[in-house]
Amino acid sequence: AVAVAIVFAVAIVFAVAIVFAVAIVFAVAIVFAVAIVFAVASVLGMVDRAL
Repeated sequence: AVAVAIVFAVAIVFAVAIVFAVAIVFAVAIVFAVAIVFAVASVLGMVDRAL
């Protein structure tokens, strides 16, 4: 019973850790994507004004 409880606890901790890791990676990726889109848009805007 104790062994099963330990296995369950470890499995839950692993699951939570993986979900957190994925969520953080997604958040970082979205922030990067938004930043890149903003940078490209501003550069295109500058080019548009220059032309």
